[in-house]
Amino acid sequence: MKYYLILFIFIGFIGGPTHLQANEILNILDGKTEVNFKDIKVDDPLYPPMILVDLLKKSKVENPALMIEKLEAILHTKDFSNHILGKLAFSKNTFIVGTADSFRLWRELLYICLGRAYYENNDPQKAILYLKGIPDDSPFYSIARLELGWAYIKGYQLKELLKLINELKSKTFNQLPLDLKNELALLNAYYLVSIKDYNEAIKLAESFNLNHDDEQSNLQNKLLAEAWFGKYLQELNDLDFDNKIKLLTRIIDFTKNVDEKYYDAEFAFLAGETNWHLASVYRVLDPDKYKDVWWKHLVRAQEWMEPFINKSINDNIAYVSEEAMFFSIALLWEMAKFNEASERLIALPSLFPQGEYLEDVYQMLGDYHYDEKRFEQAIHYYDKLTQHGQEDKTAYGVYKAAWSFYNLDKKWTALRHLERLYIHYINEADQEPEEKRGLFREVREDLLSLMAELLDWDKGLEEVEIFGETNEKKLKFKADLALSYNKIGKYDYAVNIWLQLLKRNYVNSDSPKWLASIGKAYLAASKKPKIAEVFNTHLKLVINAHNDKAILQELDEEISKIILTVHKEAKKSDTQEDWLAVDRLYKIYEINLPDSTNAKMWYYGAQRYESLSNLWQAISWYKKAAMIKNYENFLDAAHSVIRITSGINDQLSLSITKLSDRVKEYHKIVEISKWYIEEFPKEESRKLAEFVHVEALFHKKDPQGAANYIAERFNNPKADIETSWNLYLSHNKRLYSNQEWVLTNELAEKIFLSIKKLKEEWANNLAKIYQESAFQAAYLLEKKENIAIDEIIKWYHKSCYRKHHNYFDINLSLRSWHNLFAFSLEHLKYDDFQKQLDLFKQVAEIQTADSFDNKNLLFNIHNMAAKFHTKTNEFYSKAQDYFSAAQFTSEKAEGISLVWDAMIIFASYHDEKNFLACLEIISSQMPSFIKTTDRQIILSRLYYYLKDFNNAWNSLKPFIQKELDTKTALLFLDIYTKSKDLNSKVFQEMEDEKKKMHDTWIKSSYFSHLWAFDHEKEYDTLITEWTQTNNRLPAFEKNTLKVLVENVKKELTDLTTIKEKMEKALLPHAPQISVKVFCAAEVVTSNTIKNLKQIGKYKLEDPQWAQFILMLEQKIQDLEKDKAKEQELCEAQKINYQHYPHQLTARIPCMNSICFKDESSTIDILKYEKKQKTKDIIARVEGYLQIGAHSRAEYLISDIKDTHKASFLMGMVRLAQGDTTNAAMIFKTLAKEKEYTDKSELYLKYIASINSYTN
Repeated sequence: MKYYLILFIFIGFIGGPTHLQANEILNILDGKTEVNFKDIKVDDPLYPPMILVDLLKKSKVENPALMIEKLEAILHTKDFSNHILGKLAFSKNTFIVGTADSFRLWRELLYICLGRAYYENNDPQKAILYLKGIPDDSPFYSIARLELGWAYIKGYQLKELLKLINELKSKTFNQLPLDLKNELALLNAYYLVSIKDYNEAIKLAESFNLNHDDEQSNLQNKLLAEAWFGKYLQELNDLDFDNKIKLLTRIIDFTKNVDEKYYDAEFAFLAGETNWHLASVYRVLDPDKYKDVWWKHLVRAQEWMEPFINKSINDNIAYVSEEAMFFSIALLWEMAKFNEASERLIALPSLFPQGEYLEDVYQMLGDYHYDEKRFEQAIHYYDKLTQHGQEDKTAYGVYKAAWSFYNLDKKWTALRHLERLYIHYINEADQEPEEKRGLFREVREDLLSLMAELLDWDKGLEEVEIFGETNEKKLKFKADLALSYNKIGKYDYAVNIWLQLLKRNYVNSDSPKWLASIGKAYLAASKKPKIAEVFNTHLKLVINAHNDKAILQELDEEISKIILTVHKEAKKSDTQEDWLAVDRLYKIYEINLPDSTNAKMWYYGAQRYESLSNLWQAISWYKKAAMIKNYENFLDAAHSVIRITSGINDQLSLSITKLSDRVKEYHKIVEISKWYIEEFPKEESRKLAEFVHVEALFHKKDPQGAANYIAERFNNPKADIETSWNLYLSHNKRLYSNQEWVLTNELAEKIFLSIKKLKEEWANNLAKIYQESAFQAAYLLEKKENIAIDEIIKWYHKSCYRKHHNYFDINLSLRSWHNLFAFSLEHLKYDDFQKQLDLFKQVAEIQTADSFDNKNLLFNIHNMAAKFHTKTNEFYSKAQDYFSAAQFTSEKAEGISLVWDAMIIFASYHDEKNFLACLEIISSQMPSFIKTTDRQIILSRLYYYLKDFNNAWNSLKPFIQKELDTKTALLFLDIYTKSKDLNSKVFQEMEDEKKKMHDTWIKSSYFSHLWAFDHEKEYDTLITEWTQTNNRLPAFEKNTLKVLVENVKKELTDLTTIKEKMEKALLPHAPQISVKVFCAAEVVTSNTIKNLKQIGKYKLEDPQWAQFILMLEQKIQDLEKDKAKEQELCEAQKINYQHYPHQLTARIPCMNSICFKDESSTIDILKYEKKQKTKDIIARVEGYLQIGAHSRAEYLISDIKDTHKASFLMGMVRLAQGDTTNAAMIFKTLAKEKEYTDKSELYLKYIASINSYTN
């Protein structure tokens, strides 16, 4: 309250004396100016206000209760005489009524003073009552409203406060002096603090600057300290240590800025709390490092509180709040000043007899004496606590009293206290869960402990009945009682209770705990065999009675702990009894809890089985431990699995038992090693697992599975390539030893395909393995029955040529090619043969060879290729094969013979280049080979094919003999015919030779048409002469019968003479010339008949005329008959010799469907052969002739065994060569053969058409 403001307003209102100004009054009020009231007379106008000043001044340091007593007496007094006023005044001077205006002013001033007094006396409601009594028109209205605002704050009437602040701001703010405006702002800031809007409060409080000595300035610092402290508490959890220290230090600075005369209990409490918080921060940060700092702040917190606390205790008046009082006690307790704290604890009930901390005080006092082992005094205060405390505190008092009795060796009294308290708890109305029922748990546990200590087990069970609990709770209590017996070593008592509970309540949710507890009790009692007996009897029953996984999990853990402890102790004792118990317990565990996730159990059980050499069981248990990845030894368990498995695998490898007997074991090894590989891919022992896995797969008759695993490992980019390689090598040895060639090869190929970049050494090894295994696979398959031919070919093919790498075993490759070709040829697999042959030719490295074996293999391969091409009618390729084979034979003659055969074929394809190359080889390496007659004639024919007529004639010329065989004659005829138009020199030489040999060769039918050509002009002259000799009848000088008879005689004589000449002129070696003679005879006869008929036209008068005519007509008739015969013979001869040419020609025309060309290139021939699909030999020869490949046709015919077919086809070749004469002779002969009749007649007609006889 700002008293000087009240005085200022009051003095200003009454219009104080001019010699005593307002500032002087303020100085008086503040003690800066001393006034002697004795110097002021009673009737002086200054007397009343100065009395009031004195009254208000003294009230600042005096007891506000005294002020209330005095001032309320004035309000209740009706007689305002000087006497009464004098008694009421604080001085001996009298108070004159009426001196200062009317009584209303004094009354309103008294209201303000009383409001302030009640405010100071912590009675904000009374303060509010008086302050509200100031009317709106009172000169004290504004100051009263401000005082009312402070009262609202103390009374926590924040809504009323807000209304008041808004009212002052809206009505009178502008009329207020600066001090009151500042006070209103401070009031508003306090309101903001009250509603915890600390930021706005701070902002408002810091918005104006007050003098340090001013009361408002101190109030401002108090407010800022409180606001910042509220902000600190609000943001406490989000602040780091540095910011906490910084903020609390700032608050302390604000408290330091407040003058001591403005200290009050609330402010001291705030300052103390701030220091305590700062001390707490330093203790949490580093209690040892900052010990001096935090202790200093604890001391400072105590120093702030101590004056107000001591005064309260000394005066037995509460100058501080109960919370502040209790805070000071807690502070001392924290500083370990228990005696000083206990003094304040004892004083607190008298200061706050109805205080909220009263029960805490009795509790602390009781606990204090309890801790000091002054149990009688502790019981005293615990008794107080039961009288004054809430229910939970009362229970605490009873509980602690029970233990105080116990410590005084009054145990039965303690037991009864606990029993009563327990019954109280279990009988509570609207019981909450046990964990929320105060000390219920502690009471229950301590009760159980005391019962176990004081009662036998059966008496204990009887005692339980008096509590009157439900069956479920009763069961639990009995079980816990057993546990209490167990804790104090009464194991038999505990087991008796648990067994009784268990046998009757398997389905109870606690039955697993009971069973486990029995095991623990027997363990503690060193009765380990008993544990196995109990578990064997009850474990399965307990498990079957429950479905809750959590319950079973807990049971598992407890059972495991027991068994592991038995195992541990067995290691120490090493007695047979303990080990038997261990082994039996492990078996019981596995039978009843096979899916347990208790890793330790499986791990140590595995160790036990391993020590007993029960290796498969050990592996099984280690596996289970390893699969529990949160187990610290799971990796060791996994390593143990593969370690033992590897050992078993090694033993099996050395075993002499049959593999079939070991397969079952290998199956297990495969599964276990696979498990390890999949579950522990990053462990180093994975490598060992993989080696074991692959070996076991092989031995369990799954080499394919082993190979697949290795291939997949190579294909894994994360896998260690070195290990993969070593794994492969070890497995490959097994495959080799077992002759698993197919798997060996497939695996090598998979590895090649899996690895992009191989070490050179690895690649070479792989390539060798790949090639060799393929060869061996094919070789073995050949020996087996019912194996698909294609399968064998496939494997030979794999071994034949380089597929994946530069490494190549040429000898092995050649052997493979050799076997592949031989096998394919043997089984008529021509398509495969050709494919492989194409591939073979692409492998450059194996086309040459140094060693005898390799040369022999290459020789055989090319020979087989030649046979293949013979069967497939690919003779050009056959020639190439012969030529290649010749390079690899060690027999010179054999090689030259092959080159000779190749040369013939090349020539048949018009391939002059290769022909000459072959000829050069033969001529240079074995010239004698080619000098034989047959080969020279063949060579001549080859030259002829190539249109080298000069060499053809030169080769043939030395072998021209008197009598020519068919080949030589036809060859001569062909060269002679072709050279006429193409090589005149050769033709002339041959013409000369023909003339030279005319008489010798005249009988050769092959040359008949040539002779006809030679005599044709000569005979044409003769025939003209013969046909014209009797063509005209001579004129008779005398027409007498004698003349006519002579004339007839002459005609007949001439006819006979001509015919005799004709007969002599017939040439058997040129039948087409004879045809002309035969036909000319008919003409001659016809002329004679004509002449005779002319003679008969004469009619002589002669008696013999009739006889003459008769005889003449008879002769004519005879001649007509001869003529008819001659005509018939002519026609027959024409038909017979219609196939003989009129002129020498090497080209025949195309007619209808027959069209034979006379020249072709190598390319054309090969193209034709590639396109033609027919196997019919006649059609093929026709095809060759149609493209001008006469040589190919003749070569094809040379191998035909059927003479009729060979003759027919040769006739076609002669026809294509333009030799219709010899062709016709062949077709005429074959026309009599039914199979060739139609074709022969067709060709004969064609020849006839060519020679223009039938036209």
